[in-house]
Amino acid sequence: MDPINNKKMPPKAPGNFRAVLSEELLAFWSFLLSNWLYILPGLLLVLAFLYIVRPMPPKSLTIATGQYHSTADVIGQRYQDFFRQHGVDLKLVESKGAEENLTLLAEDKVDAAFSQGGMTLPEEARHFLSLGSVVYQPLWLFHYRAEGVDQDLNKFLQGKRVSINIPGSSTRALVQQLLHAQGVNTDSDNFLAMGTKDSVAAFKDHKIDAIFLLGAMASKNVQEIAQYPGVQIYNFTLATAYAKRFQYLDPVILPAGTFNLHPIVPKQDVHMIATTLDILTKETMHPALQLLFMEATEDFERKRVSYFAPGK
Repeated sequence: MDPINNKKMPPKAPGNFRAVLSEELLAFWSFLLSNWLYILPGLLLVLAFLYIVRPMPPKSLTIATGQYHSTADVIGQRYQDFFRQHGVDLKLVESKGAEENLTLLAEDKVDAAFSQGGMTLPEEARHFLSLGSVVYQPLWLFHYRAEGVDQDLNKFLQGKRVSINIPGSSTRALVQQLLHAQGVNTDSDNFLAMGTKDSVAAFKDHKIDAIFLLGAMASKNVQEIAQYPGVQIYNFTLATAYAKRFQYLDPVILPAGTFNLHPIVPKQDVHMIATTLDILTKETMHPALQLLFMEATEDFERKRVSYFAPGK
């Protein structure tokens, strides 16, 4: 017997293939019509599951930053570039600062927000999710007095026109906590509610005597003021005491020559207090976007220079 001829050959496709396919489709359609009461609920359940699980992240989102040239504004732009490289449009929402950012996030007006350590969280914060800290934000007190600077902050501020920024800002939220702890009434006429841009301009024109500013070295406002002729940086000799009282603060040291080596700016090490710039979002943010934020933070950390040494 010929073994080749003994093999079974594959069945031939029918010549009326189109007619068979048409009959199969009609049979499937008939099946759908006769069983739609069972199929429709199942389909709705699948769609609901896909909506909840959200297998594909959205291609755009918003983050509340801060005032123009602030730390959050500058770092936000770097995050925006990082997100763009990964095909996501991160829109920056300018705000007064960390305090307003929390409100925007709580009211679902943004998808994420820059905040800072020590902020009073709203009731909706139980749904907030922290994506970690980005960088130290020291509190700067710029002034013009080169000699005879009183290390008692209360006495130093007496009689001076001082900007503590506007309600809702990061700077004002921290300054008020510190000064109130020392018995200083920030509602006094010498403490001025001025936005950062106006404060910087007034300070450079000597229309005010001092300016509080919360910001990292990335802040263009800090860079501008610190190197302005005649400007001094207040040395917080009580930095360690502040940090003991307020657990969200850390004492840090700004090394001499940080801004310039010739002439030396600042001329000597400066003791400061710092909080952190944090990123907050809601629990509902897609996990892929949460991961992208953390990758952006890692990328920023890898490229930046750390200026502040831990205080003692």
